[in-house]
Amino acid sequence: ASDVHMQPHGSGGAVRLRVDSMLRRVAALPRPVLLRLVARLKLLAAMDPTDQLRPQDGRLQLHCDGRRFDLRLSTVPVAGAE
Repeated sequence: ASDVHMQPHGSGGAVRLRVDSMLRRVAALPRPVLLRLVARLKLLAAMDPTDQLRPQDGRLQLHCDGRRFDLRLSTVPVAGAE
């Protein structure tokens, strides 16, 4: 996957992966889980988790199963979430 999209809607949110130029839904999250996940990712990417009114960009590295992943994180505010 080249992109991971987390999109809030209603009482939850969808997680989509971009694979071969197509967005594919891989999970649905309850709204509280989605909001906590976004806040945690923003902290890891040295972004301000309290600022939900402006778009933000950041970078982070994750290590999983002995592999390193360099991630770029962008947030966009929407009604009631980001």
